Amino acid sequence: MKTYYGGENLSLELKWLLANCDAPLSTDAMDTAASNGELNMVIWFHNNRFEGCTSAAMDRAATEGRLTVVKWLHDNRSEGCTAAAMNGAATNGHLDVVKWLHDNRTEGCTVTAMNNAARNGHLDVVMWLHLNRSEGCTVTAMDSAATNGHLSVVKWLHQNRSEGCTTAAMDGAVCNSHVDVARWLHDNRSEGCTTAAMDTAAGQGYLAAIKWLHSIHMEGTSAAMTNAAAKGFLDVVKYLHKNLELAATNTSIVAAAENGHLPVVEYLHRNRVENCQAEAIFRAKRNGHLDVVNLLLKHDECQLAVEVENRKVLAEHIVAIDQALHSFLKLVVSLLLFIPQVVAGCFLPRTSQTLQSDSGSQARTELEARIVAEEEANIRSKVQSIIRAEVEAEREKTSRAQKDAANNTTQQEEVTRSRGLGRESPRTLEQLKLESWRRIK
Repeated sequence: MKTYYGGENLSLELKWLLANCDAPLSTDAMDTAASNGELNMVIWFHNNRFEGCTSAAMDRAATEGRLTVVKWLHDNRSEGCTAAAMNGAATNGHLDVVKWLHDNRTEGCTVTAMNNAARNGHLDVVMWLHLNRSEGCTVTAMDSAATNGHLSVVKWLHQNRSEGCTTAAMDGAVCNSHVDVARWLHDNRSEGCTTAAMDTAAGQGYLAAIKWLHSIHMEGTSAAMTNAAAKGFLDVVKYLHKNLELAATNTSIVAAAENGHLPVVEYLHRNRVENCQAEAIFRAKRNGHLDVVNLLLKHDECQLAVEVENRKVLAEHIVAIDQALHSFLKLVVSLLLFIPQVVAGCFLPRTSQTLQSDSGSQARTELEARIVAEEEANIRSKVQSIIRAEVEAEREKTSRAQKDAANNTTQQEEVTRSRGLGRESPRTLEQLKLESWRRIK
């Protein structure tokens, strides 16, 4: 909204609102005006309203670099500021505000001032604080400067401060692909890095950083492969598999399938070291990646995995239903046993009610025990029936095989006998003819 100033240097819109609305104001009004550098508005509130402001007015004005507002508040208001004023000014690189606060206020700052100035690459502020203030900094200064790629700040802190850094410095530099900073830390510092460097860099697709880490023998974990697969960085996946010998596990395949990275899924499946799991297919289907589903279902082992998983889920559902039915039956039995007691209690004397209650409780207990025993017997009978059926099937299979073998043997013998008869039959018939002829004679 465009602002028009007139009259007492206050926006026409705000003047209309103040004149026609009864809604009360708060200290937020002047605080916000100071933060936005609206000095005319700050002055109007000071002269025409009673709400005033808080120390947040100068803190926020300093953080935003509004030096004229800071000076006016200092001269005309009594709320003052806190250490957040110089901390905020240093964080955003407003060295002029930092100097003015140092010369005219007593609140000072904390280690946050130099830490944040280093993090944001404000070397001039870091140097001035080092020379003019005593708060100093912590290892966070170099760690955050390295993470954000401010090599000049890292070098200056290394040469002029003693706090040093931690492994977070190189980890952060690598994770943000600041290989020049990581290389300098490796050559000039001894902290090194952790496996988080390569693991995180793989998830960001920073192949150059990964290659450099591999060259100095700073390796990652299986999380590197999973992170790269989840984001679809096929070049990183191939490099990790070929050069770092990171296995293509089901975890990485599931991560790629879940996010629909078809080329990565295809490569990992072709080079996997574990049996196919249905989880990859289920997650891909849930997220609508049907191309991944179709690719995996082309393989028999994946189809088998899905079938096994479906059977497992079905069995779990059957068990749950069986348990629910068992509980329901127990409840029904309890109600059936309880109703007669209620009816009897309405007509029998108190002593009879007590006896009836005791007998009812005993009967209910006995009936529940009998039902449970019957159910156990039924389950045992079903299991035995299944076992007997399997045994009978196995016996029938064995018997059928034996019969087939016997038939084969009989057929072979008959063939052999027929062949033998075929060879001897001409001589035998001739002899029979001769004998018959002799008898006739």
